[in-house]
Amino acid sequence: MEKTRQLYAEFDPDSLFIDQKLIYEYQAASPGSRAFQTRLIELIAVTIHQIAVQVFKLDIGLHKDDGIASWEPPKENTMFWRRNPNGPPPTLFRHRLYRDYDQYPEGFADGVGYWAEARILGGVALFDRRMPESNSPIGLEHLPSIDPDAIYFYSDRKRVTYRIYRLLDSQKQQLLDFLLSDETPPALCPLPILGDDENRQRVDPEEPIIDTGIYRDNWERKPPAWDKPDGRVRDVKDTLNYPTMDDWKASRSRGFRKKEEMFRRLEVDSDPEEQ
Repeated sequence: MEKTRQLYAEFDPDSLFIDQKLIYEYQAASPGSRAFQTRLIELIAVTIHQIAVQVFKLDIGLHKDDGIASWEPPKENTMFWRRNPNGPPPTLFRHRLYRDYDQYPEGFADGVGYWAEARILGGVALFDRRMPESNSPIGLEHLPSIDPDAIYFYSDRKRVTYRIYRLLDSQKQQLLDFLLSDETPPALCPLPILGDDENRQRVDPEEPIIDTGIYRDNWERKPPAWDKPDGRVRDVKDTLNYPTMDDWKASRSRGFRKKEEMFRRLEVDSDPEEQ
């Protein structure tokens, strides 16, 4: 607690990097409007992210010298080394799908920022970046209708869907009531806000963000490797990730399309006449 109090006392809000475009959009929105509310939530998410980035870069971890963070499993642990061929992860604070450190402005620190968002808010906060007149790519007609004020979360927790889900209006309002409360601290805290069976507007994370249009920054996640196995083709439906049979069938069909594309590419690569 003493270290926390020290960090709080020394914290300088002006040191945070907040995109000027986001600040302008927030200032330009009419107070109380949907655009104002959406940009407020985005500002909070970015602020949490940036604070986590700064704290990580201070390199003041409490376990620096006790071996917890640097421990390596024995080589006999084949599952670990198959998943981590380059050695142990750079940090224990990781979101499962936000590990493209080589393209993050702050590298590993940005990965920690995404983890912090998900732990505090309930998920990495994403937004609908599609243009109003845009059409969904072929095969992605299932995407929720375009709504620039929609909020999506991408969680990384047990017993919460691995898919991206849109917040319900009631969940968004709970978050806003908390952020705008006149009480310090607010009487009720809804965090973390987690998706359940009621959050039925979902997006497959296996699809490239440039196609879905659901993201915060267009560099946050690389397109999935075309030769990577797709978990959507599994025969077993689970209600945690697919609330309805139609949702499961449609997602599975998209997985099979990707699998067919993988086989086509492999055939081309292995055909000497195509070289």
